[in-house]
Amino acid sequence: MANSCLASTLCWIRCHLTREKADADFVLTGEGRIDDQTAEGKAIAGIVRRAGNAGVPVLAFAGSVRPGYERMQEWGRLSVHNITPSSCTFEEALRAGKLNLANSVEITLRSLHPDMK
Repeated sequence: MANSCLASTLCWIRCHLTREKADADFVLTGEGRIDDQTAEGKAIAGIVRRAGNAGVPVLAFAGSVRPGYERMQEWGRLSVHNITPSSCTFEEALRAGKLNLANSVEITLRSLHPDMK
């Protein structure tokens, strides 16, 4: 199985992703919303830049995904995943957030590694 890591802060990225050596096969991260403001200074922007410099892809998960984040794909390999079913209300999304995140991450990782148990 691939080395994986959950990066919630840039501190982890600075310690484990360098130009010389990437200590990860990919980075998992997330925000409440990924949109046009994400590239303007949210943590994911720094993660994508740092991981991109190290040649490590980023899998980003969010409760809401809106247009405008796409320019970050020029900085590195970024795959953005909306964890919220389109038919649910905001209140339902909040209640089911942990489950939706776990399901989305599992589905994404299984698509990358079909032999994962």
